[in-house]
Amino acid sequence: MKVKNEKYLPLGSIVSLKNSKIKLIIIGYCKNLSIYKEKKCDYIATIYPIGIINLRESLFFNHEQIDKIFYIGYKDETFIKMNEMLWELE
Repeated sequence: MKVKNEKYLPLGSIVSLKNSKIKLIIIGYCKNLSIYKEKKCDYIATIYPIGIINLRESLFFNHEQIDKIFYIGYKDETFIKMNEMLWELE
């Protein structure tokens, strides 16, 4: 399912960032969480396959920093609406 102007990956997507071999799993979006408005980033992630051990160890990054996508999370109509909303917040 292709989303018009798709930029954001769905939750559960597994990626690695440029200059890193560590796999991350996307657990949230910064743009739609008021508590993270001071952070200018697209995603919140944690290390895969360990998961969340401590919320303070969550990682924040932008889409442009992604080097490789290993897995794309589940997409449905709800994701399409969320993706469009995130684009509106740009």
